[in-house]
Amino acid sequence: MHIYERCAYLANEIGYRWIGSDGEKNAGDWIEGLFREMGLNVERPEIDCPAWDYQNTELIVAGKLFASDAQMFSPGCDVAGELIQVMPQADTTIPVDVTGKIAMIKESDTLNTSVYKNGVLFRNALLDSLKAAGVLAVIIISTLEETYATKMFRNPDSTLPCTAVNRKDGELLLAKTGEIAELKIVARQRQGKTSYISAEIGPADAPICIIATHFDAAPISKAAVDNASGVAVMLALAEYFAENPPESVRFRFMSFGGHEYGGLDMCGFTSKYYAKHHSDELLKIKYLLHLDVVGIKNSDPVIEVKGDSNLLDETIKLFASDPRITPEEYNGFVGADFGAFMREGVPCIMLGSSPTEKNEYVTTAYHSPLDDMRWIGTDGELDRTFDAALTMLIR
Repeated sequence: MHIYERCAYLANEIGYRWIGSDGEKNAGDWIEGLFREMGLNVERPEIDCPAWDYQNTELIVAGKLFASDAQMFSPGCDVAGELIQVMPQADTTIPVDVTGKIAMIKESDTLNTSVYKNGVLFRNALLDSLKAAGVLAVIIISTLEETYATKMFRNPDSTLPCTAVNRKDGELLLAKTGEIAELKIVARQRQGKTSYISAEIGPADAPICIIATHFDAAPISKAAVDNASGVAVMLALAEYFAENPPESVRFRFMSFGGHEYGGLDMCGFTSKYYAKHHSDELLKIKYLLHLDVVGIKNSDPVIEVKGDSNLLDETIKLFASDPRITPEEYNGFVGADFGAFMREGVPCIMLGSSPTEKNEYVTTAYHSPLDDMRWIGTDGELDRTFDAALTMLIR
């Protein structure tokens, strides 16, 4: 199966796959089955995790139904209350009386990092403040014009119902401040299971290089770019090396569940578990190659290296003759799956996509119901990502 076709299968045929869901398990089964078809031994432990069963959201104001989806781990509800806009302070203090009301909060008002490291940590703390203040439920208004992220709030310990609307509908709702909104969310939190899938190729006593992806998704998202694309490239690499085994290195192909949950430390759920339970071997890892958000239409591979200046210099030399690729030092937030390794001193290479002309995917579909195959390039973008990864792995 072609890389593009595998990406489409994971996004379209398996589809929704947030942490602990049936879809996430089905995706893991599919990846494990492909590894086994390649003749590889597979490690796939079951790991307890917070899980979430979600069906639908109905948000009605003045007889109008607004497009809306609950935020990750939101409990269910069936409430009615007065709409009120809340502009929280930097320490999450609520400056108005919200008791018994439904709070509307602009995502753009939750990006203050003067107290908290980033917007996710701010918003998770904000849930506690809103709950203590007596709010019935929360509507977060996305910065995206036509859609919304489904994990702006993501705290499995919260008991406050939360949903999201796009910016366009959000402006309409803000104009209805003081009116009664009816919000029904059919969802429940529970304990569940997730996993990572690991398959290895190469001599047992050789240094380890990990090729990492995540196979889960943000809720209510087919997650074609984030990260069916990375999984499809990883599978192609595993297939290549199953047919051309390395002699001096051990390639460990890994796909992690629970990446999109992250946590209060922002690291992936099962990658953090893996790093904790394999601490004795972390020093044996030469580097981790992280494939995430790759193959966007009209993009080229972007390579960023963290933790080893020699590895960065070597990678720059590898692509010296390719003007489309200029490896750089990674200076972004240390989270996600690679963060669990990076924090233990493992050098990491992040392989992603260059911004499109207007960075259109990130500003339109990131972590949203619109992340589907429309954003995946059909002019060889995934193949160029494969070629770039292969160049690094056979250096």
